[in-house]
Amino acid sequence: MTHVDALSRAPTECETVLQVDVLDDDWLLTMQLQDPDLHTLLHIDHLGPFVKSKRGYTYVLAVSDGFTKYLIVKAVRNTKTLPVLQMLNEVSSYFGLPARIVTDRGTAYTSKQFAKYCDDNGVQHIKTAVRTPRANGQVERANQIILNYLRTTTTDPRDWDEQLPAVIDTDVNQPITEKRNLALTSMQEQRNKWKERFDRKHKEPTTYSVDDLVVVQHEPSATGESRKLEPKYRGPYVIAKVLGKDRYLLHDIDGMQVSQKRYLGTIAVAYFWDVIGL
Repeated sequence: MTHVDALSRAPTECETVLQVDVLDDDWLLTMQLQDPDLHTLLHIDHLGPFVKSKRGYTYVLAVSDGFTKYLIVKAVRNTKTLPVLQMLNEVSSYFGLPARIVTDRGTAYTSKQFAKYCDDNGVQHIKTAVRTPRANGQVERANQIILNYLRTTTTDPRDWDEQLPAVIDTDVNQPITEKRNLALTSMQEQRNKWKERFDRKHKEPTTYSVDDLVVVQHEPSATGESRKLEPKYRGPYVIAKVLGKDRYLLHDIDGMQVSQKRYLGTIAVAYFWDVIGL
């Protein structure tokens, strides 16, 4: 089962939006269990323009690892594709190729040259919607840290690029092994807390059988009129099939059909009740 979060209201043909794969045998998972290996997902963005430095640099290229939040920054002269590919090749030589890359729709990332790089290396390129920086929020947050650091440490505006090496020596970057271990530990602690909270409040759903009579929660159509006196339930219906995952196939009782078309629908157990139990 796949859930797709449409970052763009109208993605063009063959483009990819952020996707979360949920295991078929546990499709109620609220969080995907991602591959913890470094470099599975990269977030990339340009920060700038800055005052042209003495060495001719005007932008910062930031690359952030999706799992560990490990940050790599480099001063570049422009926002063209070539410097991006050079940095990706350099990073990949240490950590391997990423499985996915998330970027905005800047010309460096929409060029044929960048598309060819992704195709040749089997990299899935995810482009965020126009004017939606929050869709690539991880590297955008890193950009804020970089900018705040440069703003407070740079005395000569034309020497800002000399401060960049100090950025990755601060708390922004810890040793990569330590960072991965901290991330794994933190994720496991959060999962344990969520499970404990869920188990404490969770009540096992009622189990039904074929031919049981049930009524379904009524959701009146929006007409602009008051719905206070609308019935709370509709039905009764007969359970025709047990589908699993707390889902059931319901249909009208023979001889009691209230509409021209016979009702047949799949309903979650949370939205219907045993007639006798009401």
